[in-house]
Amino acid sequence: MKCFKKLLSGALCVSLTLAAAPAAFAAAAPEEIIIDSVDDLMQFAKNVNTGDYNGKTNVVVSLEADLDLSGVEWTPIGYPVEDDDEFYFSGKFLGNGHTVSNIDFTECYENGALCGFFGDIEGGEVSGLTVTGNVDVQNGGNYVFFGTIAGVSIGSIISDCVSDVDFKNNGKYVYGTIGMVGYALDNTAIEYCENKGNIEITGDMGSVYVGGVAAYVSNSTVQYSANTGDITSAGSHVGGVAGELYNGSKMNNCYSIGKFAPIGNGTSDAGGLTGTMSENSTITNSFFAGEIDLSQYTASAPFTRLGAIYGAGGKNSVFSNNYFTETENITAGGGGVENIAEAKTYEYMTTEDFYNEIVENGGDYRFNAEGTPLLPLPKYEVTFLVNPAELMDCEIKLDGEVLESNTVELSAGEYTVEVEADGFQPLTTTVTITADTATHTQVLTLTLLEDSSAADSSSDTESSAADSSEASDTSSTDTSSASASSSASGSSSTASSSSKAGDSNPTTGGTASVFALLIAGGALAAVQVKRKK
Repeated sequence: MKCFKKLLSGALCVSLTLAAAPAAFAAAAPEEIIIDSVDDLMQFAKNVNTGDYNGKTNVVVSLEADLDLSGVEWTPIGYPVEDDDEFYFSGKFLGNGHTVSNIDFTECYENGALCGFFGDIEGGEVSGLTVTGNVDVQNGGNYVFFGTIAGVSIGSIISDCVSDVDFKNNGKYVYGTIGMVGYALDNTAIEYCENKGNIEITGDMGSVYVGGVAAYVSNSTVQYSANTGDITSAGSHVGGVAGELYNGSKMNNCYSIGKFAPIGNGTSDAGGLTGTMSENSTITNSFFAGEIDLSQYTASAPFTRLGAIYGAGGKNSVFSNNYFTETENITAGGGGVENIAEAKTYEYMTTEDFYNEIVENGGDYRFNAEGTPLLPLPKYEVTFLVNPAELMDCEIKLDGEVLESNTVELSAGEYTVEVEADGFQPLTTTVTITADTATHTQVLTLTLLEDSSAADSSSDTESSAADSSEASDTSSTDTSSASASSSASGSSSTASSSSKAGDSNPTTGGTASVFALLIAGGALAAVQVKRKK
């Protein structure tokens, strides 16, 4: 049974439609921006901050290189240059696994209301981006929405991002939000993200929300994300993953394993996963496995606003399949709440038994022989294209399994791909999938079998010889008759030959001609895959 179906007429239809109505397709096409230098990045930020991209959802920005911003004065992408300005980004920013390093956020934090790689992103997407740098506050006092990836995220998707930015306030007065995403609201989704940076906030301060991954989360979701950085904070709402879950927000399949050190006399909310939890919020399939350091915490046990899962709140909220490391005088929730999570020794949480327990009860993790379970790797949509595209019989195997579709979801890694097609040499190759979107389309080029090519050549030779013999016999039958009619007959024969050649010769037009142009122009078509019976 044929496992590929590729209709040539469909390719022609698409080709002709594009040729007939280029303006319509151009209007719908995305605006693509390539960034491969610091100058490119700075120019893009400047354009966003003049309002060029407000509400433009068809913009796709692709970061094509690692960038070092040492010594660069950074202005966030999406930043109110004047008090009444509102500039933001609404397109897609593809980090492609690259790193923007050594960003000094200090000046932007001290002088602005928004601070981060992005200041304000609304209805946009950021993926595959790593940022490193620092905040070293010398002059506090402003209310700042600070997030290393985004200060404010409204209805956006932040995925597969890593932050390694250390924050120190040096005892200066700070308030606002501090995390990878500062203020996440209106169905923002944060997933497959990790904070590695350390946060240290000491001294007196106002209302400050601190979370390794997200500071303040409203009607939004944090999932498949982790905090591995240490957090020492006197903030009013402090959590390993989120500062506060508010307005029905959800945390799923997350963990924090960094050291957690609350500071103060117990008048602020501090929790291993979230500091504050409002009504109707949710924490599921998550765990806290860090050390809780109480050396700077002066409140007396039992603690009413400190817990291993959340510090305060929790009314009418949902908890399921959550765990935390046993610590003296620390319960799952502030105020002595214990039935929302199970206490385990740290040693047990590093075993395969714990991995099996959290997975069997609904968690999604990878076993880690050297510590606590790890997040699953993010998956990318990968498409396999076969060249030549007119193949009628073809089979693709991925690590020995026959593909049912030419598009599959794969985690980063190496895969063995085998391709077989009638009349072509079998192909076996290794492909590497990463966060780089360039690896998410794999072109598999086949080579024609030599035997098949020779057979075609032999057939053509025999056909040509037969035609020559027949022509010789005919001309020798009646020389005078052939002479009398040669002109008219020759014209008719030539015209007939040209018409047929036009149907089959790529150089003279017809179906094969257009298809050859499609191939030459790189228009490889995805083919439907069916399992052979």
